[in-house]
Amino acid sequence: MTFTSPLTLTFVCMLIAMLIMIFVIISLLASKIKVKNGEASHYWTLGSLLSGTSLLFFYLQPEIRGALISMLVFGAYLLGHLLHWRGLQIFFSLPKSRYLWQLAGLTMLAFYAALDHENDYQLRMAAQLVVSMVVWSLCLWKWIEIRPKPFQFVTYLGLFGLSLMIVDVLTVLMTNYLYADISMANVGSREKIVVKEISGLIGLLIYMMVLIYCYFERYVEQMNYAAVHDDMTGLFNRRAILERGQREIEVSRRSNKPLAIALVDVDNFKKINDRYGHAVGDLVLKQLADVLQKTCRSVDLIGRYGGEEFCLILPGNHHGNIDAVADRIVKAIREHDYRPLPSVTISIGISVLSPVDQKQTWRSLVKQADRELYKVKQSGRDNYSTAAPETSKEEEWQLKDNENFSSKQSKLDASFFRSV
Repeated sequence: MTFTSPLTLTFVCMLIAMLIMIFVIISLLASKIKVKNGEASHYWTLGSLLSGTSLLFFYLQPEIRGALISMLVFGAYLLGHLLHWRGLQIFFSLPKSRYLWQLAGLTMLAFYAALDHENDYQLRMAAQLVVSMVVWSLCLWKWIEIRPKPFQFVTYLGLFGLSLMIVDVLTVLMTNYLYADISMANVGSREKIVVKEISGLIGLLIYMMVLIYCYFERYVEQMNYAAVHDDMTGLFNRRAILERGQREIEVSRRSNKPLAIALVDVDNFKKINDRYGHAVGDLVLKQLADVLQKTCRSVDLIGRYGGEEFCLILPGNHHGNIDAVADRIVKAIREHDYRPLPSVTISIGISVLSPVDQKQTWRSLVKQADRELYKVKQSGRDNYSTAAPETSKEEEWQLKDNENFSSKQSKLDASFFRSV
């Protein structure tokens, strides 16, 4: 095929550029940057290469002769689109399509039955365009479902790319229907088709860039998540719980509300590892983390402090109710089923911050809770201990409230007598 117009040459160059971009960029992402469900990029890469190569072959060699070659070219085109759709399902954790491959088989049979006109350019083009329209319509439908609401700019960009491809397919189909005498010998008509295919190719390039953006977006989310969460349990890691602990102390003082901090330690955890192995020990930590999350409130912060030790930040809890909270946690851990282990127990040391206490820091509160944890370990484990309140601090807080109340009452009395 000779490139008789700059338009045709532009189309072929864009198609080759798309293949190079998909092959290099997505392959690089798949090999160097690992994300959840990242194997979807392999489907996108292979699918785009199959579809793009068959499309390039279709335009460079329109006079395809022989049923076998026609079937191979169309089969590659169809398989490429299906792999692209499957990659979208994997990346966004969508359920598998039950009848996807059956539909592909029926499409191939229908195409084979129509090969009585094996040299008919319009027939082969129509078959490929119908496949494109069906697959891109499915992608558009799922894209609307899976992207977050309210929509972001990248969502609209993806919808625009998919819509551009679907409109392009419909336009070419209508053109072929209205102008049935179009053939590859007619350069002017061919250029009209190429113009429409360029718009579809632009839509595909936009959509692929959106998918790459989603890949990077998930990678950044994973990096941000890994920076503050423990890999094994999914709880906050030590660094994150330290930062949030400092923040909660400041919030407690500003809002004039108490705050409790608890250190949780798994009893005899070394014996569990020695007897059952580290795999079972890791499983125990994961299950214990799940129980803690289910037992605590949504406002409570839970983190893995190190090894088999956890840290709980319990906003709004004071000496009057913290015992009930600790008793509930100890009981929930004790009653959970840890098969193959018979049972697992914990020890808890608790310290409580009074809002009027300006001297206590995160380090002093943790140190206080650690002393209480040591007491529980020495007294038999499977229990909790709360640091005794400092009477002077409690009295100071109460006295401050009484003074404020007396001052307000005196002002009201003076105002009443002046009015009289």
